[in-house]
Amino acid sequence: MSHLACAILALFPCALLAQDTIYFKNGDRLSGRIKNMQRGTLLLSCPALDGDARIGWNRVARIDSERTFQFEASSGERFLGSIKNKPVAESKDSEIQIERLGDAREFKQSDIILAVETLGKSQSLIEMDVGAGVNLTKSNSLRQFNVASSFKLTGPRNQVAASLNSILTAQSGVETSQRHEFSMQYARNLAPRWDVLTIGNLLSSEEQKLDLRSTLGGGFAYSLVQTNRSRLQAVAGSVWTKERYHPDSGIEGRDSAEGLMGLTFALFKFKMWTADSSLYVLPSFTTAGRVRADWNTSFRWRLIEGKNFWWSMSQIFNYDSKPPSNAPGSDYVTQTSLSWSFP
Repeated sequence: MSHLACAILALFPCALLAQDTIYFKNGDRLSGRIKNMQRGTLLLSCPALDGDARIGWNRVARIDSERTFQFEASSGERFLGSIKNKPVAESKDSEIQIERLGDAREFKQSDIILAVETLGKSQSLIEMDVGAGVNLTKSNSLRQFNVASSFKLTGPRNQVAASLNSILTAQSGVETSQRHEFSMQYARNLAPRWDVLTIGNLLSSEEQKLDLRSTLGGGFAYSLVQTNRSRLQAVAGSVWTKERYHPDSGIEGRDSAEGLMGLTFALFKFKMWTADSSLYVLPSFTTAGRVRADWNTSFRWRLIEGKNFWWSMSQIFNYDSKPPSNAPGSDYVTQTSLSWSFP
C-alpha cells in the first residue's frame, strides 16, 4: 500500500466507524468492516475508500476483530468462530488462531478458504451475476442476442444456486433459432468435503428440436480439491428426465431414468479473472445404449480493478447418442457478454 494511501487514511480515520483492522505483511494497516473472504480475496468496506477494498488474502499478516464469522477450511470443515490475534511467525505461511465455541484452534492462513460475516447465529453469503451480449456479423447478416444470470446463496451448511441462459439467433433467409435453459441446485453439507445434492434443469432448444426437457434428481458430491485458488468436485447420482419434441422430429416424447456422473472445476486469480467448467455424463437406464452429456465452460475477466464489471466468454455443449431421427445429436453455443456481479 502506498504512503499516499496511508496518509489519506490517517486524515479520514474510518476506524471510528469500523470494527476490524487489517495488518499487512509489509507493515501497513487498514481499518473497516470485513464483509467476506473467498477465492483468495478479502472484501473490506471502509467509508474512507471509494467503494470496497479487495485485498489479497496472502497479503494479510493478522486481523483485529471482535465479530463472529462463518469459516470454511480446505479440509471441508465449516464452523462459526472469531479471529484471535497471535504473534505472526516469520514463515511463508502465517497461522491464524480461530476461537470456536470457546475452543481455540490454529489454522494455516492458506487453509481458510471462506469467511463470511455473521448477524446473530449465522449469515449467508449472497452472490449474483447478470450479463447480456450482442454478436453481429455483416457478411451473413447473423445476429445473436444472449442474456445470462446466476444466483448463489451459501450458508453454514446449505447452498442454493440457480442460473438462467437465453440465446436468440437470427439470420436473413434462415429460421430464427432459440435456446433457453434454467438450472438449479441445492446442496446440504453432510461431512467435511461431502454434500448431498438436489438437481433440476429445464432446457428448450430449437436446434435439437426439443420443446422441453425436464430433469430432476439428486446425488452426492465430494470435493477432491478446495483451496483459495481452485476447486475440483466429483458428482454421482441419478435423475429422471421427461422430454417433449417438435412435431417434425419423428418422436413425440420420451421419459427415462438416467445415471449421473460429473466433474466441476473452478480456478480463481486474485481480483482479476475466474474460470469454471463442468462436465456431466448421463447414461440411460431405460434406453439401451443411450448416453447424454452436458459440458459448460466459462471465463470471466474483470474490466476495471476494484469494480464489479466483467467481460465473459462461455461455451455450452450438449450431446445425445440417440436423438430423434430428424434431429441432430449435438448442439453447441459460444457466447460473449458484459456482466455485473455482486459482491
